[in-house]
This record gives sequence, C-alpha cells and structure tokens, in this order.
Amino acid sequence: MLYNTYLSQLSVADRLALIRLLVDQTISAEDPALQITKLYDVMDFAGVGQSNAMEVDAQVYVNSLRSEWE
Repeated sequence: MLYNTYLSQLSVADRLALIRLLVDQTISAEDPALQITKLYDVMDFAGVGQSNAMEVDAQVYVNSLRSEWE
C-alpha cells in the first residue's frame, strides 16, 4: 500500500536515492560489523612489482609464470 500510494510515483533516481539512504541509515544504526569498510585504496598498490619489472624482460617473466602452471 505504501509503495503503490507514494513510492511508485517517485522517479527511478529518487527511488535509488531512497534505497541508498535506507541502507546507509540501517547499517550505521545497527551492528558495527555490518558496516562496509574499504579494503584497499588503489594508491596502496603504487610501486608494487616495480622492481620486478625493471629487472626482468616482460616476455621472459610471463614465460616463467606459464612454466610454473605446467
């Protein structure tokens, strides 16, 4: 009844905003274990593999990885 009377008249963008608001408020109001945490920032990976890339030719490295699979 609530949906048919009020919510169905909202635009898709407004319904999505409402869903986002409800989820955010529900999670923050409940168990802290339910709160979504960001695992990594893309900048956490800056420089990863840099030393390897400088020392070994890319094709040689790929070939060595493929030989490990066999």
